[in-house]
Amino acid sequence: MSTLKSLHPHEAADILNQLSQAMAYFNAWFKSWHQTLICKTAFDSDDAAGDAHCRCEFGRWLYHQSHLLLREHPLFHRVAETHRRMHDVARHVSHGVAEGQAVPISEYSNFFDSGLELQNLLIELQFEIRDSLCTIDPLTGVCNRQGMIPSLEEEQQRAVRTRQPCSLVMLDFDYFKRINDTYGHRAGDQVLRSAIKFFVAALRPYDTLYRYGGEEFLMCLPNIEARQAVAILERLRAGLEHLDIPLDDGTVVHITASFGVTMLNSGLTVEESIAIADFALYQAKQDGRNCVRLREEEITHA
Repeated sequence: MSTLKSLHPHEAADILNQLSQAMAYFNAWFKSWHQTLICKTAFDSDDAAGDAHCRCEFGRWLYHQSHLLLREHPLFHRVAETHRRMHDVARHVSHGVAEGQAVPISEYSNFFDSGLELQNLLIELQFEIRDSLCTIDPLTGVCNRQGMIPSLEEEQQRAVRTRQPCSLVMLDFDYFKRINDTYGHRAGDQVLRSAIKFFVAALRPYDTLYRYGGEEFLMCLPNIEARQAVAILERLRAGLEHLDIPLDDGTVVHITASFGVTMLNSGLTVEESIAIADFALYQAKQDGRNCVRLREEEITHA
């Protein structure tokens, strides 16, 4: 799911903390409800209310305090449905107990199974978010190489199904070592973050940027022919060239980038298409850097 796969590490950490606290809320309520049932003490009046699922601490978090990105996830909707169903059964049981009735095994099983399902859904959400942290570059917040090839293969298959083009771009920041040597690696990190932030803001939501290694990055631009991509990248290149990047000490630095473009070719493996884009990048560097080069002769149309 894109909303979680594209999480910034800080957002992911915040959501994980929220989920841990929410699980603690639920476990405390689940334990308390069982103690009341077994010890035959009075149930909390909130548990007998028609909106009991909104009154418990977990419910208040679920409906009012949970992270907005989390609320868009399908699993989150299943959590809400399961939580409400569990409270519906709990309310019916509490009414029966208050009237001196025995708890039917089927109703208790429904309640208990709903509670376990809710816990499993929350754990599944945690695993997915932790997985997203493994695929995100902690410095720039874009995707790293883990999972890159399968993701690009999916995009390649989508392009074939829809008969739409897809462009691949390799980019490298020019003379980046000079930034590190002159201002230090901390400054180099700031420059990378600022430059990538500039690119991300300029790209479409469904374009993908991967950190390929060091100061080298790969872009995937769906529904764009390679020659169209060249025009887009020329604008990005010029914008980056004139971007003021302030460092912590107030110094303003500038950086440029070289770009190599090709098509994500349906007749080649993803790795082969990446190699062609990389060769186009090499051509851009040979031609003086701070330019865009298209590897045309390898492009064929399915």
